[in-house]
Amino acid sequence: LLTPPRQPNMAPSLSLATLRELQEEFHADDIVLTENMRCWSEAEARAHFESGGTASPPLRLLCLHGGGANATVMRHQIRHLQRALGGAVCECVDGGREWPLERVPQIIRQMFGQGPYFGWYGVADDGDPARNFVDRVSDASVAFTYTDVEAALDRVEAAIDERGPFDAICAFSQGAVVATLLTARALARERAGGAGPSWRHNLLVCGIPPRDARYDLSTPLEFPATLVHGAQDELAPYGRRLAECYAAPRTLEHPDGHRFPAAAGWYTEMAAALSAELRRPIGERAVGSK
Repeated sequence: LLTPPRQPNMAPSLSLATLRELQEEFHADDIVLTENMRCWSEAEARAHFESGGTASPPLRLLCLHGGGANATVMRHQIRHLQRALGGAVCECVDGGREWPLERVPQIIRQMFGQGPYFGWYGVADDGDPARNFVDRVSDASVAFTYTDVEAALDRVEAAIDERGPFDAICAFSQGAVVATLLTARALARERAGGAGPSWRHNLLVCGIPPRDARYDLSTPLEFPATLVHGAQDELAPYGRRLAECYAAPRTLEHPDGHRFPAAAGWYTEMAAALSAELRRPIGERAVGSK
């Protein structure tokens, strides 16, 4: 089910060969080539080498909201992280399925108005509707079915084509499921000789493993990821199993619930983890890669 229906254009990124050519042109052997440079334009790379390594463009993140939210809500949720990353460029994308307004929490409607609000894919299950969602999603005997997943993945890939390249995907809740499935699809395409992920890292907040058995991630993804959970999140006991979907993820846990952390200090830690991964030397082993 993760076979891509199309070969995306994918936003252009600098090859290692081009970076080395520019490094040689500017006699900049003392400047380390790092992973985030692959997402720069040639003009940005030239400015960096010419400045002796002091001029660098901001990190670029593609941000995916959770179910029952939208790009505006996501921009509010990531504002502290954006500042902690030194003014990262954060492109937030709306999901493609309109979310019923009556299912949007009142506090969200009070803060952000009457929408529209969106989800990324449909969710159905064969569990007892009298049980709450957390119980059903945590029960392996309950079968879940997702709809419109491929459309959601196409929507995100189109955003990467149009607005990228990006250093990382930052995703919350249902958006984190989309990011994981998109990564799996891009890696499968790469194994078949096509384009792999053009981004370098997944930062997933309050995510869970895909629950539809058709999306088999029993073989961990060889892709760098930072997974953030809330200790008071009812979904956290199941959500922590998302670590099984990645080969060697970095995991962080804040003391709050199903949300981005409340205390500013946590964003410093999240930003440090992400920056360390994106600014590691090219060729150095990443967290989440063998």
